[in-house]
Amino acid sequence: MQQQLPSGLDNIFRRRQKEKGVQCELLTANLLGQETEKHSLMGNSNGNEPESKMKGVSLKEHANSALQWTLWILLCLITLVFIGTLMILPTDLGEKWTLGWLASTKTDTWGASGAFILLFASPIFALVFVGSAYVYFFPSSRRRERKRKEARPSLGAHPVIVSGPLGVVTTAELLWIIGMLIIVAWILIIYLVKAFRTLAEEFPEASAAEIWQKRVKKIGLRLGWVGEFCLGLLFIPVSRGSVLLRLIDIPFEHAAKYHVWLGHFTMTLFTLHGLCYIGPWYFEGRLYKIWDWKPYGVAILPGVIALAGGLLMWMTSFQYTRIRAFELFYYTHHLYIVFVVFMVLHVGDFIVGIAFAGIFLFAFDRFLRFSQSRKEVGVLSATLLPCGAYEVVLPKPADLAYNELSFVFLNVPSIDRLQWHPFSVSSSPEDSSHHMRFLIKPLGTWTRKLGEAVSKAAISRCPLNLKAGVEGPYGHESSYFLDYEALLLVAGGIGVSPFVAVIRDLLHRYKRNEPGLPHDVTLVWAVKTHKELRILDSLQPNLTYPDYALQLKLNVKAFVTKDLLEDLEIGEDEVSQTHLETVYDSTAEQRTISHLVGSGNILWICAAIAASIFGYIVFTGLVGVFYLLPKDHNSYRIVPWWIRGLIVLAGMVVGVSVFGGSVICIWHLFGCISKKTARSERDESGLSEALLNGSHEEFESCNTLTIQKLIQRSNTVYGARPDLHDIFDSCAKRFSGSNIGVLVCGPEGMQSSVAEQCRAFNTVFHHRHQTGFSYHSVSFDL
Repeated sequence: MQQQLPSGLDNIFRRRQKEKGVQCELLTANLLGQETEKHSLMGNSNGNEPESKMKGVSLKEHANSALQWTLWILLCLITLVFIGTLMILPTDLGEKWTLGWLASTKTDTWGASGAFILLFASPIFALVFVGSAYVYFFPSSRRRERKRKEARPSLGAHPVIVSGPLGVVTTAELLWIIGMLIIVAWILIIYLVKAFRTLAEEFPEASAAEIWQKRVKKIGLRLGWVGEFCLGLLFIPVSRGSVLLRLIDIPFEHAAKYHVWLGHFTMTLFTLHGLCYIGPWYFEGRLYKIWDWKPYGVAILPGVIALAGGLLMWMTSFQYTRIRAFELFYYTHHLYIVFVVFMVLHVGDFIVGIAFAGIFLFAFDRFLRFSQSRKEVGVLSATLLPCGAYEVVLPKPADLAYNELSFVFLNVPSIDRLQWHPFSVSSSPEDSSHHMRFLIKPLGTWTRKLGEAVSKAAISRCPLNLKAGVEGPYGHESSYFLDYEALLLVAGGIGVSPFVAVIRDLLHRYKRNEPGLPHDVTLVWAVKTHKELRILDSLQPNLTYPDYALQLKLNVKAFVTKDLLEDLEIGEDEVSQTHLETVYDSTAEQRTISHLVGSGNILWICAAIAASIFGYIVFTGLVGVFYLLPKDHNSYRIVPWWIRGLIVLAGMVVGVSVFGGSVICIWHLFGCISKKTARSERDESGLSEALLNGSHEEFESCNTLTIQKLIQRSNTVYGARPDLHDIFDSCAKRFSGSNIGVLVCGPEGMQSSVAEQCRAFNTVFHHRHQTGFSYHSVSFDL
């Protein structure tokens, strides 16, 4: 049965259901307060009970602090050991230490490759497991400071580069880039100095030209070695639910930028690696060597194939192609499978140990995403807004956590089975524990087709019957925007969606009297046409918290860049009432988003990773015992290197899909049991039926609901763009001596402009009002 409800139904229903029990709740609270006071007096009369409780709390706090410091120091030590190992390896001391390591850890079952993988992968895996413990015991919600006092932004929130090929770069990111380049330069210089020093002695009869050709090949060899290390790092940022990203609270939409940087750097190294061999072969008249596929040593032809696939991915990944031909970029990027497979065939099982951990963790994340996305998710409702945008509501299990700046990847098989698109959540976790909302604007082919399906169902008044696949939610571990006294939100078009969620969340927190919240929020919103202003109709602060204005100052400044006020009809720019076309699917409530997500239960994820590693060890151990040992006793003389590389890949697949997959299946079963229990409780209380159907009286009151006009004539400017300098200067005067959180979601030009103002007011203009602006981009750019 089709029914029409505005997006604020959940809040209205809950508020009206609670109105009848307010007096009982107040009476109960008074009684409980009296009982608590009596117990408190009795405890004071007895003397020691409150003191013992205080001592217990103090001991618990000290124990938690000691554990937190222990885990943090351990994480730092593991990181320093890993970096130190990389720095020492090229030296003479490093060579001796490496030979000693191989001699002491090499076994007949796993051979030298097992020792090499252990050397480079064990620090990464140690960071994963220790980091998992840290995230579990000390989640970001508990570690968050209630308010940032200093008037200077942190290194990670102060932009130093605001335009150029790297985009917006903060101080922390610039330091990371410099540190990475120093490590790479150190490794290359040490290796090459040692190699060049001995070349003349090794080839005394070689001419000067031949010596230079050999030097170029040595450069190519070490460029490839460093490229392998960068390749391992390359896959970590695109592991969407990576424990390492959760540990340092970097969401996938930010980490994607680091993947782009590492991708350009890695492909530069691999391209130079190939040229350093092809060039000398050309001058030697041995260019035919690119077709060699020798069983022992490095197989050249697989390397050529891998490089060709990598170059094709690289050429289609530049911003120009991503913007104008996204599907070309999207589909060619799946050549990473060809690239990795033939790269392993090229170097064998020994050298691939350098990149093993990054590839392994990405494979696990990819399998987990596949497991989650296989579940069919129903679309609970879709609301067609007058401006052409639409709001989609998806059901979720109550234990699936997300925060206000989360996003999901959405796939609708009836439109395209292969395409997945990211969308920001526009609802607060406090809005409903069973639903998630998304504001979507038709911009491309895929979103237009989805909008046509919603519009067709709304106009024809047919039941909504959309089936979707969902990956996520992903996002920040903490609600970092709560650290600031004031917020400046800058959005462009549909980029206002995450800020709708932020404002909703603040309203809920104020409603329950949570302390230390931002008390002033300024939303600067630029749109092309006045019709897009109706997108903000989905935000109704008075429905969430009627008395919010007493505690939160909400300023909205809208800018319509293309329409002029004199060109609009009389009254066309005013928004007083809404009539939203909403379609429902009464069966979708049972088809919720799967809880098998990388940002989910850290214990299950940790257990699945451990099982995957164990599976890899078991598989490669069995292959070593029953195949490699009988063949050549792991001497690398009979079994070709490329076959050994295939064994490594097969071990990854078996470990992740069979052993890790078994743990994921158990996780899924436990989740199904908990969801069934929660669903039965909801059915018994009648909450699900009431939320979906409601009464005729509810519908009548909702259809005549008057909108609170956040967008009015007085706060809307037509035919102009926002003057960011004036806006920043006004905020600096109002909050002198404070640190303002600046969040931006919009096109790249808007991000650069906002970052430029943050940099200017943190440096050149900082002396005026001693106000800091902390830059945070919540834009998702692939």
